[in-house]
Amino acid sequence: MVFQDKEYLYRRKMIVEMAQTYRSGDPLPHVEYTQVENETWRQVYDNLRSFTKQYGVHEYNDVMELLE
Repeated sequence: MVFQDKEYLYRRKMIVEMAQTYRSGDPLPHVEYTQVENETWRQVYDNLRSFTKQYGVHEYNDVMELLE
């Protein structure tokens, strides 16, 4: 797959660099996500969560309910 979206590639590179340079004990890096990114991940989460509610093990679903 070839990505042509230069803005996406730049953001992905920045996030990967933060993760790769992080060392245990350092303050956690903060990524400021865009509204589009947040909406995308909300949709992904909602779709995956519907599957885990239906097919996930009881213990997982119990904990997820507490977290949500």
